[in-house]
Amino acid sequence: MSRKIIIPLILFILTTMYLLIRCVDCPPNTFEERLIKLKAEMTDLGPTLHGSLFSLNTPNAPLLVAGQGVTDSTLFYIGSVSKQMTAYMALKLLKVKNPEKDLNVLIKQPLTEVFHGSVLLKKIKRSWPEKVTLLDLLGHTSGLQDYVDYYTSEKHLPAQLNRPLDPVQLLSEVTFDESKSHVYSNTNYYLLSKLLEEDQEKSYAKLFNENIKIPAELKDSEAPSFGNYAHLKKQFAQLAPNENKKVFIDFANVLGAGGVLSSARDLHKWNHFLYENSPSDIQSILFKAYHKSPEGDVDLMALSLQKTAVGDLIGYQGSLDSYSCFLGWLPQSKTSVVILAATAFDFERIRSKLTSLLGVVAHMG
Repeated sequence: MSRKIIIPLILFILTTMYLLIRCVDCPPNTFEERLIKLKAEMTDLGPTLHGSLFSLNTPNAPLLVAGQGVTDSTLFYIGSVSKQMTAYMALKLLKVKNPEKDLNVLIKQPLTEVFHGSVLLKKIKRSWPEKVTLLDLLGHTSGLQDYVDYYTSEKHLPAQLNRPLDPVQLLSEVTFDESKSHVYSNTNYYLLSKLLEEDQEKSYAKLFNENIKIPAELKDSEAPSFGNYAHLKKQFAQLAPNENKKVFIDFANVLGAGGVLSSARDLHKWNHFLYENSPSDIQSILFKAYHKSPEGDVDLMALSLQKTAVGDLIGYQGSLDSYSCFLGWLPQSKTSVVILAATAFDFERIRSKLTSLLGVVAHMG
């Protein structure tokens, strides 16, 4: 072989080897590349999880990574992820009750008009029901103080949340800010759940079954009307252990705001129902941008929009007692993402890997 042939051949081989070696450390760019790396890293994390899971539902490659004894049917508190279900339910029920009215107009009316004749609002004996709209509740611009903060930070009596509170007393005690600036408050969705119960003359649990569980074909999910962990663990054998030691919030106090138990398989079903099969007029309200946070997140209706390296990520994060949940949707690939954790430690480990590998630009949560 002549020297003229050998030298170019050697250069070609060296160049090829360099490119191969260099690309071993190349960051993933496409969704498929990131998905492969995500699956690998989450699978490695799996054996170290304690009562937690990560689940990915894609059209072609589902993934479930779970700690010992945890399956896709294990129940967890999903905390504030419940709010998107309450928002959907409220809009659906109002649409059925007022078929001749535009939902976009209806949600901008004061609560005293939308829920005309409400005994609950009259019993509160405050002026704010005439100033707060349904949109204010749904979008956290009501000016109503968060009752969870009120009991934990102001009254310094968090243990009172362990048993059912009187809704009239609770709603009468929280403060009202006339400026109605954007402030996250669980009071908004708790109040909404009580108004829906009164208006429909049904419990929140029954409304959940009729408007969420049955239409979305959920199997495991429940919305208990009352009971803290001591009661619920006896009622639901599939409930993951609660790692809290002292405070166990009674579900009567988190109706609408965080009162749903769900599983990974059900949350994937809910995602597909909400984003692909729910009515377009309700979607137009739920998925509209209402506020932008300092972290760069865009607040939708009980949802948040983040930019990632693989497109938009729509979702929400919630926590209650020791449990944490993240439910996300990547519309470009129709991918559903679920994190369910029994401890904050597990949740943060899973969330940080997901954030890094998706290339999330803004804060996720």
